[in-house]
Amino acid sequence: MDAEMSKRVLDEFLKKTEDGFIVVDKEGIIREINENYCDFLARGRDEIIGRPINEVISTTSMLDVLKKRYAGDGNNVYVHPYKPGETRDDEEVYAAANRFCIFDAQDQLLGAAAHMKFRQRALDTSQKYRETELNYYKQEYQDQMQKEGGFANFRGNDPKIQHVKNLGMRIAKTDFPVLITGETGTGKEVIAKSIHMESSRSAEPFVAINCGAIPAELLESELFGYEGGSFTGAKRQGKIGKFEMANKGTFFLDEIGDMPLHMQVKLLRVLQEHEIERVGGNRPIPIDVRIISATRLNLMEMVQEGTFREDLYYRLAVVNIQTVPLRACPHDIILHATNYLDQLNQQYKTEVSLSDAAKRCLKAHSWPGNVRELQNVISSAYATCENNMITMDNLPKVITDNHKEEWIMSDTEEMTLKEKMNHLEKILLEEALHKNKNMTAAAAALGIERSLLYKKLKKHHIEF
Repeated sequence: MDAEMSKRVLDEFLKKTEDGFIVVDKEGIIREINENYCDFLARGRDEIIGRPINEVISTTSMLDVLKKRYAGDGNNVYVHPYKPGETRDDEEVYAAANRFCIFDAQDQLLGAAAHMKFRQRALDTSQKYRETELNYYKQEYQDQMQKEGGFANFRGNDPKIQHVKNLGMRIAKTDFPVLITGETGTGKEVIAKSIHMESSRSAEPFVAINCGAIPAELLESELFGYEGGSFTGAKRQGKIGKFEMANKGTFFLDEIGDMPLHMQVKLLRVLQEHEIERVGGNRPIPIDVRIISATRLNLMEMVQEGTFREDLYYRLAVVNIQTVPLRACPHDIILHATNYLDQLNQQYKTEVSLSDAAKRCLKAHSWPGNVRELQNVISSAYATCENNMITMDNLPKVITDNHKEEWIMSDTEEMTLKEKMNHLEKILLEEALHKNKNMTAAAAALGIERSLLYKKLKKHHIEF
């Protein structure tokens, strides 16, 4: 790079940077200063260039740097003070300085320079960084929501599931509050997210809170936020609540039936007035959120018992969606199981599958914990299976013991006697193979010769 190019690069850098730079010769005369430093000192370049630095900055340490021939190492930052009146802002009378001498090729002193960091500009840059980082994570969150959300990914072929899906898509086109009821593990939050992603608010935040997982004394500050110093332990700068975080978007109140009565009153006011007030605050803050709530409890029974406000119930349940338990959709059980198993295979780069016997056993179970319980069972079976096959041995005893007869004879209603016998024989062969280490042991367990075992395996197309 030639001298002219180097000078142009340096000039442009000094113009574009938000920091301050100043250069003095070996006598302490100012030879260069950039516009940012001039602005900080509230003086023009023509008032500064050519003057001794101690006449412009009375508290300067540059003369001492020259005297000691201080080379600096880039890590020693000096907090430089200024006298009142020497800076544009009397409240900003400090700057972080990195000072160093400049030498020629023969180690002769040429002068010194200082790189200045200004507090307010550093704070502004930090704020911009935080905003950029926040926007990045918001975009990542929205991208993830796009992948996971929407009713296109809502699993289930049963007509009852399709009814819930179609109802959810219609509701998403409106802005009414929605109450989702049903058993634990039936996908209430999945439905809430899907409604949000299908709605006109999909580009805005989806914020969720579990009303039963937060202590009653903390729930108000979590929902509404608080002003600084409003209670012991509060952050000095205060904190925004979940309602403000969800502004313009959707707020999902999970397990709404666990909300204390005194908080139900405050929530009712929010739904009526469309505004919140922070803990310790004295001004209303307008909000625009769609409320979706969910519960495993019977809220109407709670209304009759006096543990849930009737007026709040009717505010929340403008539209109601009742989820469907997994046992009511037996043909979807294997769909959910294989779909979750596919996710595990993709994550861990495996090719694990379900044996026919395991599938029949899964279909026979009542699944009181619904899809969540099914996923836990598949996870456990995946972790313990051998030879890339989940068998009966990998399933919990509570499932296999309770439904052994059912899974053995399932799907045989339309079979002839011969077909049923073959069906049972195949199941017993598969079970013997999986329980024993080799063909000899399997044949012995079945009480037949090994040659006959081979013939039967070939007959039933069982790999061995």
